[in-house]
Amino acid sequence: MAAESDPQRSLFGVGVKLEKYDGTTCLETFLARIKNFTMYYQWSEEDELFCLRANLKGAAGQVLWDLSTQVTLESGPD
Repeated sequence: MAAESDPQRSLFGVGVKLEKYDGTTCLETFLARIKNFTMYYQWSEEDELFCLRANLKGAAGQVLWDLSTQVTLESGPD
């Protein structure tokens, strides 16, 4: 990840974390937060998708079982 190569970005990121998403709150707000992290830390699409998958839980996490391994943020599920 690009954040590791920029010590200033790493310092500012201390204490900032993306909360898990369980489907009970606004999806658009959660996705906007992921985009914010992506832009700030200069994540690749692969990093962004990893973050999304890692932060889904409960009913929202069940979606992962239906997705192929080739899904991208742009393409969505097959």
